[in-house]
Amino acid sequence: MLVAVGIGPPGDPELLTVKAVKLIEAADQVFVPGNVAKDIIAPYRKDPVVLSFPMTADEDHITRCIEKNAAIIAPGAKEGLAVFCILGDPNFYGTFGRLCEVLDRKYPEIAYTAVPPGVSSITAFASAAGITLNGGIEITDGSEQTATIRLKVRRPERRPMN
Repeated sequence: MLVAVGIGPPGDPELLTVKAVKLIEAADQVFVPGNVAKDIIAPYRKDPVVLSFPMTADEDHITRCIEKNAAIIAPGAKEGLAVFCILGDPNFYGTFGRLCEVLDRKYPEIAYTAVPPGVSSITAFASAAGITLNGGIEITDGSEQTATIRLKVRRPERRPMN
C-alpha cells in the first residue's frame, strides 16, 4: 500500500498532523521528493529515501523521472506500508497524481490513497501574506484544464455529479 501524506507548506515540522506523524513512523519505507521534505520529517523519521522530481518544462524528462521513481517505490508498496511525503497537498498540483497514473499502468496491483496536510498551501499563503480571503479567488497553472471548487456557498445550484 502506498499512502501519500501531505506535509503542508515547507518549513515547520510542528505543523504536521498527528495522522501524518503516525503514518511516517509506522511506515516500512518512507519516500520524500527532495531534501526540504526530508528535513521536515527528520524529527519523526531518519531513513527516508530521497527521490528526484524535477521542476522543468521538459515533459519527457519528467515522465522518465516519475517512471524511475515508481519503480523504486513499487517494491515497498507491494510488500508493506510505503509513505510518500508530499510538500503541500497530494491532490493539489502534486506529483502524486502523475505518479498514480504510472502506478495504474505499470503496477496495477498497488493500492494507494492520499492524506491531506493540516495546513493547505492556500491558507498558508494567505496567512504569510497577511491577507484575508473573503471573496472569490482563482487558482490556475495557466493551462486550459480547470476545476471549480465552491466554498461557503449560500444558495448552491444543484448539478449532477460527473
